This record gives sequence, structure tokens and C-alpha cells, in this order.
Amino acid sequence: MTKASNRIVPAKAIHPGEILREELQERGIKQKEYAQMIGVQEVYLNEFVEGKRNMDEALATKLEEHLGVPCKTWMNLHKGYLLDSESFVPPISFHPGITLSEKLEELGMSVEEFATRSDLPINTVIEVIEGKRSVTEELAIAFEKVTKIPARFWLQKQANNVQPIH
Repeated sequence: MTKASNRIVPAKAIHPGEILREELQERGIKQKEYAQMIGVQEVYLNEFVEGKRNMDEALATKLEEHLGVPCKTWMNLHKGYLLDSESFVPPISFHPGITLSEKLEELGMSVEEFATRSDLPINTVIEVIEGKRSVTEELAIAFEKVTKIPARFWLQKQANNVQPIH
């Protein structure tokens, strides 16, 4: 005999940014203050709250540290949103350059500044961002130095990006 599920399924997909907005309101925290608190650009956080940006592991980790809601919960909320959303169209590629570009924007850092801080040639950084260069172990370590995102994340992102040849 199977037990009936008590799982509530919303009529429309809910972006985790909307949940964050409600959580901040309940705690009496303004978005601007919260962005400063977690070390992200105000515009970046606002775009996430408005559902215009995807959740990533770095943001989910910051939310866990400051709100006590586990990183895994935030990532699962976003995954559920992507699966439930009728308007979701998966991007052609999830190459690591997209993530790097978003991270630089979040940090308010130019490509030139990132190249200098990571001791990488600017053309190498640009090629990764444009998806024209793969992330090697050496690049992943340089990325970690500046972004504080573990090298294994960048290598896994690259591994997930490999497209089968038809």
C-alpha cells in the first residue's frame, strides 16, 4: 500500500530569488544592506531576486552562511524552478566562461583586473569567457586564487561542458 504524498506543488514555478526576497522582508533586511553583508554587487543581488539571474554554488554558499538555509536547499530550489518552469529553455552550452563572466560581474571586477590578479594573459581569460579555450588544471588553480571558488568546481564545469560529437 502506498502512502499519499503531502508534497505541495505550486501552480507556477517559483524562482529562489523570490523566496530570498520574502526571507529578507521577514527578517527586516534591505536588499542593499544584504548585498553588502554577503559581499556581492547590489545590482547582482537585485537581478537574482527579480529572477533574472541563475543561482550558482557561490551565491548559495553565501546565503547559507548568512541565513542558515543550507546551500543544497538553495541549489535544489533552483533546480526545481528550472525543471518546473514552462519558459525554461536550456542554454546551448554551460561552458565555464559564462560562470567566470558572471562571477567577475558579481565581484565588480574587469577582465583586465582579473587577468592581472590571476597572473594570466588577458587573451587567455577572454578565450575562456568566449568558450574558445578549455579550463585546464593550471587555469582552474589561477581562477580559484581570485574567485575563491575551488579549482575542482572549474574543472567539473569544464567536464560537464564537453559536448558529444554527432
